[in-house]
Amino acid sequence: MVRPTDVTRGQFAQRLRALLPSGWFPEAPSNDETEQAPILNGLLQGIASVFSWSWGLLQSIYDQQRLGTASGGLLDIYAEDFFGDELPRLANETDDDYRARIKAALFPTLGTRPSLERALAASWSDGWRAVEPRNASDTKGYGVISAPNIGGGYGYGAADLRYGTRLTPFQGFVLISGNPASTPPADVLTAIEKIRAGGVVIWVGNAA
Repeated sequence: MVRPTDVTRGQFAQRLRALLPSGWFPEAPSNDETEQAPILNGLLQGIASVFSWSWGLLQSIYDQQRLGTASGGLLDIYAEDFFGDELPRLANETDDDYRARIKAALFPTLGTRPSLERALAASWSDGWRAVEPRNASDTKGYGVISAPNIGGGYGYGAADLRYGTRLTPFQGFVLISGNPASTPPADVLTAIEKIRAGGVVIWVGNAA
Protein backbone atom coordinates (compact mmCIF):
# COMPACT_ATOMS: atom_id res chain seq x y z
CA MET A 1 0.00 0.00 0.00
CA VAL A 2 1.38 3.40 -1.01
CA ARG A 3 1.12 5.97 1.75
CA PRO A 4 0.45 9.57 0.66
CA THR A 5 3.13 12.13 1.45
CA ASP A 6 2.52 15.10 3.74
CA VAL A 7 0.88 18.11 2.10
CA THR A 8 0.92 21.39 4.03
CA ARG A 9 -1.71 24.10 4.08
CA GLY A 10 0.54 26.37 2.02
CA GLN A 11 0.98 23.72 -0.66
CA PHE A 12 -2.77 23.23 -0.91
CA ALA A 13 -3.25 27.00 -1.20
CA GLN A 14 -0.69 27.12 -4.01
CA ARG A 15 -2.48 24.33 -5.88
CA LEU A 16 -5.83 26.08 -5.53
CA ARG A 17 -4.39 29.37 -6.72
CA ALA A 18 -2.84 27.69 -9.75
CA LEU A 19 -6.33 26.54 -10.81
CA LEU A 20 -7.68 30.09 -11.03
CA PRO A 21 -7.96 31.62 -14.53
CA SER A 22 -4.84 33.47 -15.60
CA GLY A 23 -5.14 37.26 -15.30
CA TRP A 24 -8.00 37.33 -12.82
CA PHE A 25 -5.71 37.88 -9.80
CA PRO A 26 -2.10 38.85 -9.24
CA GLU A 27 0.44 36.02 -9.43
CA ALA A 28 1.50 34.39 -6.18
CA PRO A 29 4.50 36.21 -4.67
CA SER A 30 7.94 34.67 -4.46
CA ASN A 31 9.76 34.37 -1.16
CA ASP A 32 10.93 38.00 -1.07
CA GLU A 33 7.84 39.63 -2.55
CA THR A 34 4.76 41.14 -0.88
CA GLU A 35 1.39 39.50 -1.35
CA GLN A 36 -0.65 41.58 -3.83
CA ALA A 37 -3.94 39.79 -3.16
CA PRO A 38 -4.18 39.36 0.64
CA ILE A 39 -7.96 38.78 0.65
CA LEU A 40 -7.66 36.05 -1.97
CA ASN A 41 -4.73 34.52 -0.11
CA GLY A 42 -6.67 34.50 3.16
CA LEU A 43 -9.63 32.80 1.49
CA LEU A 44 -7.43 30.17 -0.12
CA GLN A 45 -5.52 29.57 3.12
CA GLY A 46 -8.82 28.93 4.93
CA ILE A 47 -9.94 26.39 2.33
CA ALA A 48 -6.47 24.85 2.29
CA SER A 49 -6.49 24.37 6.07
CA VAL A 50 -9.56 22.13 5.75
CA PHE A 51 -7.91 20.15 2.95
CA SER A 52 -4.68 19.85 4.93
CA TRP A 53 -6.54 18.60 8.03
CA SER A 54 -8.46 16.06 5.91
CA TRP A 55 -5.22 14.91 4.32
CA GLY A 56 -3.62 14.45 7.73
CA LEU A 57 -6.65 12.43 8.85
CA LEU A 58 -6.26 10.22 5.78
CA GLN A 59 -2.64 9.58 6.66
CA SER A 60 -3.56 8.61 10.22
CA ILE A 61 -6.08 6.15 8.79
CA TYR A 62 -3.28 4.50 6.84
CA ASP A 63 -1.46 3.99 10.16
CA GLN A 64 -4.52 2.54 11.85
CA GLN A 65 -4.91 -0.11 9.13
CA ARG A 66 -1.87 -2.04 10.38
CA LEU A 67 -1.24 -3.57 13.77
CA GLY A 68 2.37 -2.42 13.64
CA THR A 69 1.39 1.27 13.43
CA ALA A 70 -2.08 1.44 15.03
CA SER A 71 -2.38 3.48 18.22
CA GLY A 72 -4.79 4.46 20.95
CA GLY A 73 -8.30 3.08 20.82
CA LEU A 74 -7.77 1.49 17.41
CA LEU A 75 -5.17 -0.80 18.98
CA ASP A 76 -7.75 -1.87 21.57
CA ILE A 77 -10.16 -2.63 18.73
CA TYR A 78 -7.55 -4.94 17.17
CA ALA A 79 -7.39 -6.91 20.40
CA GLU A 80 -11.18 -7.07 20.67
CA ASP A 81 -11.51 -8.26 17.06
CA PHE A 82 -9.15 -11.19 17.63
CA PHE A 83 -9.63 -12.05 21.30
CA GLY A 84 -12.90 -10.52 22.46
CA ASP A 85 -12.57 -9.45 26.09
CA GLU A 86 -9.73 -11.90 26.89
CA LEU A 87 -6.87 -9.48 26.17
CA PRO A 88 -7.75 -6.02 27.53
CA ARG A 89 -5.21 -3.24 27.84
CA LEU A 90 -3.59 -3.13 31.27
CA ALA A 91 -3.71 -0.01 33.43
CA ASN A 92 -1.26 2.61 32.11
CA GLU A 93 0.00 0.17 29.46
CA THR A 94 1.66 1.91 26.51
CA ASP A 95 0.73 1.24 22.89
CA ASP A 96 4.06 -0.50 22.21
CA ASP A 97 3.74 -2.81 25.22
CA TYR A 98 0.14 -3.64 24.35
CA ARG A 99 1.06 -4.22 20.71
CA ALA A 100 3.76 -6.67 21.80
CA ARG A 101 1.23 -8.64 23.89
CA ILE A 102 -1.22 -8.73 20.99
CA LYS A 103 1.45 -10.04 18.60
CA ALA A 104 2.53 -12.65 21.13
CA ALA A 105 -1.08 -13.79 21.54
CA LEU A 106 -1.61 -13.93 17.77
CA PHE A 107 1.38 -16.22 17.25
CA PRO A 108 1.71 -18.15 20.51
CA THR A 109 4.21 -20.89 21.20
CA LEU A 110 2.24 -23.55 23.03
CA GLY A 111 3.08 -26.81 24.73
CA THR A 112 6.72 -25.95 25.49
CA ARG A 113 8.62 -25.01 28.61
CA PRO A 114 9.36 -21.47 27.34
CA SER A 115 5.64 -20.95 26.78
CA LEU A 116 4.94 -22.18 30.32
CA GLU A 117 7.53 -19.82 31.74
CA ARG A 118 6.08 -16.87 29.83
CA ALA A 119 2.59 -17.74 31.08
CA LEU A 120 3.83 -17.90 34.67
CA ALA A 121 5.72 -14.61 34.35
CA ALA A 122 2.60 -12.91 33.01
CA SER A 123 0.23 -14.32 35.61
CA TRP A 124 2.29 -14.34 38.82
CA SER A 125 4.90 -11.77 39.85
CA ASP A 126 5.90 -13.08 43.30
CA GLY A 127 8.17 -15.86 42.11
CA TRP A 128 7.75 -19.41 40.89
CA ARG A 129 9.78 -22.43 39.85
CA ALA A 130 9.09 -25.02 37.16
CA VAL A 131 10.29 -28.56 37.76
CA GLU A 132 10.45 -31.36 35.18
CA PRO A 133 11.12 -34.78 36.75
CA ARG A 134 13.15 -35.76 33.67
CA ASN A 135 15.21 -32.57 33.67
CA ALA A 136 18.40 -32.87 35.73
CA SER A 137 18.74 -29.09 35.86
CA ASP A 138 15.48 -29.01 37.84
CA THR A 139 15.84 -32.06 40.08
CA LYS A 140 19.62 -31.81 40.57
CA GLY A 141 21.45 -34.81 42.01
CA TYR A 142 20.89 -37.10 44.97
CA GLY A 143 22.75 -36.02 48.07
CA VAL A 144 22.90 -37.63 51.49
CA ILE A 145 21.63 -36.58 54.90
CA SER A 146 25.11 -35.59 56.02
CA ALA A 147 25.69 -33.44 52.92
CA PRO A 148 22.27 -32.50 51.50
CA ASN A 149 23.60 -29.75 49.25
CA ILE A 150 25.58 -32.13 47.08
CA GLY A 151 24.21 -32.13 43.57
CA GLY A 152 22.91 -28.59 43.55
CA GLY A 153 20.95 -28.29 46.76
CA TYR A 154 18.02 -30.66 46.21
CA GLY A 155 19.49 -33.83 47.68
CA TYR A 156 18.23 -35.91 50.59
CA GLY A 157 17.61 -33.74 53.60
CA ALA A 158 17.41 -30.52 51.57
CA ALA A 159 14.28 -28.40 51.63
CA ASP A 160 11.93 -28.44 48.65
CA LEU A 161 13.28 -31.76 47.38
CA ARG A 162 12.14 -33.03 43.96
CA TYR A 163 13.23 -36.41 42.63
CA GLY A 164 14.22 -36.99 39.05
CA THR A 165 12.75 -40.02 37.33
CA ARG A 166 12.19 -41.50 33.89
CA LEU A 167 8.98 -43.20 34.98
CA THR A 168 6.72 -40.13 34.86
CA PRO A 169 6.63 -38.83 31.28
CA PHE A 170 4.60 -35.77 30.35
CA GLN A 171 4.41 -34.44 33.89
CA GLY A 172 5.79 -31.39 35.65
CA PHE A 173 5.50 -29.26 38.77
CA VAL A 174 5.03 -25.52 39.27
CA LEU A 175 5.91 -24.16 42.71
CA ILE A 176 4.40 -20.77 43.50
CA SER A 177 6.08 -18.39 45.96
CA GLY A 178 4.32 -15.74 47.98
CA ASN A 179 0.84 -17.23 47.68
CA PRO A 180 -1.10 -16.61 50.92
CA ALA A 181 -3.85 -19.08 50.04
CA SER A 182 -3.63 -22.84 50.36
CA THR A 183 -4.84 -23.34 46.80
CA PRO A 184 -3.02 -22.15 43.65
CA PRO A 185 -4.08 -18.78 42.22
CA ALA A 186 -6.85 -19.04 39.61
CA ASP A 187 -4.93 -16.75 37.22
CA VAL A 188 -1.96 -19.11 37.26
CA LEU A 189 -4.10 -22.19 36.64
CA THR A 190 -5.89 -20.47 33.76
CA ALA A 191 -2.61 -19.35 32.19
CA ILE A 192 -1.15 -22.86 32.40
CA GLU A 193 -4.28 -24.44 30.96
CA LYS A 194 -4.11 -22.18 27.90
CA ILE A 195 -0.63 -23.37 26.91
CA ARG A 196 -0.63 -26.93 28.28
CA ALA A 197 -0.41 -29.64 25.64
CA GLY A 198 -3.05 -32.39 25.70
CA GLY A 199 -1.98 -35.36 27.84
CA VAL A 200 0.53 -33.33 29.87
CA VAL A 201 -0.09 -33.11 33.61
CA ILE A 202 1.24 -30.08 35.49
CA TRP A 203 0.95 -30.14 39.26
CA VAL A 204 0.72 -26.70 40.88
CA GLY A 205 1.38 -25.97 44.55
CA ASN A 206 2.94 -23.48 46.93
CA ALA A 207 6.70 -23.46 47.37
CA ALA A 208 7.92 -24.59 50.76
